[in-house]
Amino acid sequence: MNHLLRIVLGLPFLLTLNTPTTAKPLSQSTTVSDVSARSEREPNAVRAWQWAPGSQVKVFLMAGQFSAEEKDLLRGAISAWDRVAREEGTGVSFSYAGETDSLDIVCGRLTLARLELSQIRPRVMAFFRPLQHLDAATITCAAIYFDWKIRKADVLISFLAHEMGHGFGLLDCPRCGETVMRFFPSVKQGNGFYEATAADKSLIRAKYYKHEAVTVAERAGAY
Repeated sequence: MNHLLRIVLGLPFLLTLNTPTTAKPLSQSTTVSDVSARSEREPNAVRAWQWAPGSQVKVFLMAGQFSAEEKDLLRGAISAWDRVAREEGTGVSFSYAGETDSLDIVCGRLTLARLELSQIRPRVMAFFRPLQHLDAATITCAAIYFDWKIRKADVLISFLAHEMGHGFGLLDCPRCGETVMRFFPSVKQGNGFYEATAADKSLIRAKYYKHEAVTVAERAGAY
């Protein structure tokens, strides 16, 4: 088992996939099942996590895991989220920083990597994992993991667009229509969205302007 997979498969992570490995962990009771259940109860909800306003995030790809075509498309998707972050007044920016051989926990870093996620949880195809945070709501370092079974480049980009939405507080929304956060049928098919929609942008703008969760009424109106 390689070093990266050992990091991901650590016991605390198996129990709390969404818990950063820092001195200030998120709730130890927050499991994948809890997150899924919350998404069902609160579609279009805004998660507590968000990149710290003003973050200049450097995005790295794990070396040797992505083809030349995938790299080009990933860079384009990263640029698209950079535009959204700037336009919606978050103060956050994203820039492609090349490849890396290690999953370093460094402030202002996002690492994209592929893993055999079926060894962690069979139905998980990709996920966003905060690695460092300032408080329970504000992250400064993270990783996005993709299952190796995602082989189509366009599907990979759809998953990336979705997972990056989690970094702006957006929750999965299986039953929603016009949102990058809608569900994925399989590792062979994207969700039909490759960048944030107008509804997603509305929620992000509210999240950063108000620095609080969007109300249920606002969520219902946005979607």
